[in-house]
Amino acid sequence: MVNLASSYARKGLSVALCDHDPQRSSLDWLRARPAHLLPIEGFEFFDHQLLIPALPTATDIRACVRHLVVLNRAGVVEQNPGKFGLIANRVNLKTNYFKVLLTFLNEVNLPIIEWLAQSEAKTLGPVQSTIDELLGS
Repeated sequence: MVNLASSYARKGLSVALCDHDPQRSSLDWLRARPAHLLPIEGFEFFDHQLLIPALPTATDIRACVRHLVVLNRAGVVEQNPGKFGLIANRVNLKTNYFKVLLTFLNEVNLPIIEWLAQSEAKTLGPVQSTIDELLGS
């Protein structure tokens, strides 16, 4: 991760490095990084909320499941209530995988922070009541 963070910083991008392992080695690396280099913001994982993207494809849903399994097995979600949320991204109400995504999100039991439409990441505000109804909210 530190190599990616350095690479993006060299390209002039705004970079934040989140460290959530007990050793805090990424933050140690960041503290030892020469001050004259382009900045990288560092923070411990639990200082912020983690937003997890969930896209309506089989591959992305499986990736999201694997990520959540790791977090749950480590006890991270249970030890940090209110620090996690999902973002349903690239949602198209007309696809079959939208229904699969709805089922998945309903089973995860984490708050859904936002629904973003497939086209240009527009929010789905006007159809939120339909989504809430389908989720049983």
